[in-house]
Amino acid sequence: MTDRDARVLECCMDAARRVASPLLLGGMWIALLSAAGCHDAAAPQQDARRGAATADPCAVEPLEAFDASIDGGGGIPAASFAGRVAEISPTDGFGRTTYRIVESGGAEHHLVLRDEGPSPVRVNGSYDFHIERVAGTPGASALLVRDGHGLVFAGASDDGIGAHVLAAGVEGFTLRLDPVSCASRGSGDCYRAAINRALAVGHNGAAASLYPRDEADLGAYHVRCLIAQQIEYAGCPDFALHGVSFTITRVK
Repeated sequence: MTDRDARVLECCMDAARRVASPLLLGGMWIALLSAAGCHDAAAPQQDARRGAATADPCAVEPLEAFDASIDGGGGIPAASFAGRVAEISPTDGFGRTTYRIVESGGAEHHLVLRDEGPSPVRVNGSYDFHIERVAGTPGASALLVRDGHGLVFAGASDDGIGAHVLAAGVEGFTLRLDPVSCASRGSGDCYRAAINRALAVGHNGAAASLYPRDEADLGAYHVRCLIAQQIEYAGCPDFALHGVSFTITRVK
């Protein structure tokens, strides 16, 4: 039974009881669902989606945002460098992992990542790194990692796709936030509504529509949607939330 089948089972049980034989209920109930005309309007309809942590993508709470920074980098908005990964520290209690990268001339960079997921970056591997960071509430950040075969990793957190970081996008991918189709999942002192959205991702003819906590495999890459939402604020001047956060990891 798929995740979507489980979501629609409850709404179709009455129809099943009215028209199904024991044989249908025992092994062929999916065919009955099609005949009875049941559907799940809220669920994204695409094969690449692996499934969220909830049956209702409109109600799930987002994950923590991906974040990238250079330890000691101060207010530098962007930096690019190439080097060998000399060390990867254990993840600390705040979900942060530090990558010590040494350039050929000996210069070192301490790249600090949070919630990057399973990393394809390996100790002693050589990579090109490009990091962008914009201060704010919340701050926006992005990271691109490449090797001789192309893109290894991409991650970003921002108000929207390309709003402050990765204005040129991610090579080989299309990314957009679909129009709102969910009701608000809740409210708070500083916001009237928090509305989940779908992050539409395309790569080499494959596509996925991912809500918060969803993930999908597109070709050689694994895509995670951490945050995709629209916030209706209630007037707190120093309060804001990310509108989107995602990671793209080469796995093949």
